[in-house]
Amino acid sequence: MNYSVVHVNKMVYEHREVVKLEFSYSDELVKLVKSLPGAKWDKLYRMWYIEKRTGLLNEVLNCFKGKAYLDYKALKNEAMLTAQPVLECKTEVPQPVKSVYYNNSKTAPVKQATKKQSAKAKQYALFI
Repeated sequence: MNYSVVHVNKMVYEHREVVKLEFSYSDELVKLVKSLPGAKWDKLYRMWYIEKRTGLLNEVLNCFKGKAYLDYKALKNEAMLTAQPVLECKTEVPQPVKSVYYNNSKTAPVKQATKKQSAKAKQYALFI
């Protein structure tokens, strides 16, 4: 019997660590992935992903047992599937902008982004 290969990798998606599942299309494999709790399809990246949680690798292994080969080299030595999420949202407190008077009218100057903010914005930008 020919088995399909399911590649299991980690990635950051929308500021969260997730597990990405990639495989050649098969109705049977899609049904199996849908049976995993929390599995979602992303149209833009054309991939299945599941938010990381404790014991997820075991769930995926049991789900595809006897149906497909799993390539999970990227996760084999990772503690990420047995631990709580590491990423935390950091909220920055905006600094007040001093008002400047131009021609007797009170207007706020346009705030320029720092190099760090520009680099971060480019990282998440999608160029078409």
